[in-house]
Amino acid sequence: MSQVLSFFLSPSRRIVGHGAVAFAAAVLFSVLPNAPVLAQNWQLVFEDTFDSGSSPDAADWNFDIGGNGWGNNEEQYYTDRSENARLEGGNLVIETLKEDFSGSAYTSARLTTRGKHDITYGRVEVRAKLPAGRGTWPAIWLLYTENKYGNGSWPDNGEIDIMEHVGFDQGRVHATIHTDSYNGGDGTQRGASTVPSPDVSTAFHVYAVEWEPNQIRAYVDDVLYFTYDRESDDWREWPFDQEFHLILNTAVGGDWGGQQGIDDSIFPQRFEIDYVRILEETDQLPTVTLDGVEDGAMFSAGDSIAAAIEAADADPGLAYVELLQGDGVLARSQAAPFDAVVRNVADGCYSLRARAVDEAGWVNTTDTVSVSVGSGCGRSPYLMAPTPIPGIVEAEYFDLGGSGVAYLDLEAANTGGGIRRDEGVDIEGTSDDGGGYNLTNVSRRDWTEYTVDVALAGIYDVNIRVASESGGSFELFVDGVTAFGQLDVLPTGGDQAWASVIRPVELSAGQHILRLRGRVAGLNINRMEFTYSGPTSLDSPDDIGSWVGKPFPNPATGFAAVPVRLDAVQDVVVSVFDARGRLLRRKDYTNIATGSTQVNVDLAGLANGVYLISVENSSTRTTHPITILRK
Repeated sequence: MSQVLSFFLSPSRRIVGHGAVAFAAAVLFSVLPNAPVLAQNWQLVFEDTFDSGSSPDAADWNFDIGGNGWGNNEEQYYTDRSENARLEGGNLVIETLKEDFSGSAYTSARLTTRGKHDITYGRVEVRAKLPAGRGTWPAIWLLYTENKYGNGSWPDNGEIDIMEHVGFDQGRVHATIHTDSYNGGDGTQRGASTVPSPDVSTAFHVYAVEWEPNQIRAYVDDVLYFTYDRESDDWREWPFDQEFHLILNTAVGGDWGGQQGIDDSIFPQRFEIDYVRILEETDQLPTVTLDGVEDGAMFSAGDSIAAAIEAADADPGLAYVELLQGDGVLARSQAAPFDAVVRNVADGCYSLRARAVDEAGWVNTTDTVSVSVGSGCGRSPYLMAPTPIPGIVEAEYFDLGGSGVAYLDLEAANTGGGIRRDEGVDIEGTSDDGGGYNLTNVSRRDWTEYTVDVALAGIYDVNIRVASESGGSFELFVDGVTAFGQLDVLPTGGDQAWASVIRPVELSAGQHILRLRGRVAGLNINRMEFTYSGPTSLDSPDDIGSWVGKPFPNPATGFAAVPVRLDAVQDVVVSVFDARGRLLRRKDYTNIATGSTQVNVDLAGLANGVYLISVENSSTRTTHPITILRK
């Protein structure tokens, strides 16, 4: 039955040739029994029957050109010549020839619909007759159009092989899925093969895939023989929530096609395609509208902006509705009715849209509505208002304003893919708790800034989630002043092996600009969570030994900080003693600036127990006890 939500917001390794890369002979494919095609209401959105003209229509098809092996050590050179690709007798013919051409011993063709007929979810079907003979490797497959996840290449962004055939295994065709977790590069790909069919090269068959938000299914002549289910929201298993495009090609040799050599006597060979169809299940999409905010509307800083969202889905029902600014989630509703308030909207230019997601994972999004607030398109918080502290600062939600204003990245493009793809900061999907995205490859001199609003002055413990294969280093600044100095991060076990680094930070009430700055390349950062710890030691006269506050946190684990207040620039020495007065650690701080600050104490490697921290300048020494307590 239909479900309706009413939503109200008052805010204040490479690029591969195709398919089964480096298939090992030991890889086993499951063979599924015949099963009927699932009933769907697919709507045709693109069809090419190849009945008109002599060459593929340039409005629909691109040619990939080259002979670089395409990641699979293939031996052909792809051309756009009519000798290798043409329309003939109502078919598209991809003909593979034995000839010397541009340093290769064979020629063939590879056609794509990239940028012309990209799809996210749908049914793709191709009626084709395959080439035959040892060394041929034809394929019908889908590859990502952009680079959204991981390192921006294969297999992180996925591959869907609708049909692959190798000439040394004449009667069998294969369907395969490649992802970061499951791929032919390490023999973990997911796939299946059909029972032997002797006529794949003498008769036409329909090869099809049905791709939905939670499942991918492969068919031959509408008989289901392979299913891949979505295991989680992790892009490493499911990068299939973005645009892909269709590819048709015949390779020669290569890591899989050439496993038993190439029989040169078989050429020329023809891969004949009768038709290509792309269909979408439009009835599956939930409906969603965004009302109450007109495109181009203007507001004053501090205003509230009211937006009304109506969404519905007949079957299986809505999962949630969101209001977005750019790629950032302002608010989410899982049940009707929903009211949310984002107050005190800041100066800036913002892009609002609504998104509805149903229980099956189908997504529909409204057109974007642009609004401006106050002085307009300068620096502004990404989610329209400063991030409140205590709270969580998501690393990917750095301020708007562009390069040199809200961020600086040494690479001009977002090489991580992910969200905010028109800005230069590298962002990728994260496997950390809570999902979402993280900054990746935070390098020396890279920085991002965040406008925050601190509710209560005091000491905050900031939990920074980091991951790194080789280790890295970063620094946190508050209004241009370092919060705790350069912090080195040891290798965590991988670029998505997340760990917490917790440090105390003193913050005054009101708005501040935080800056994350990289010091050594190779670091990923997901978020910063600020938890109120208590008032500053210097706020209480009882806690002051003339100019030094008590160390915190206490008990401590591997780190502590000592507040100090200086009347002039001077040097400070910090020492750690055990309970018997033996010196264990010493660190010199030079030219400490005038005013209130803190000095850091490294307690790593010390056993549980009571210790003494001593802080001294040229004339005074103050000592406080501290307890180390690790679970």
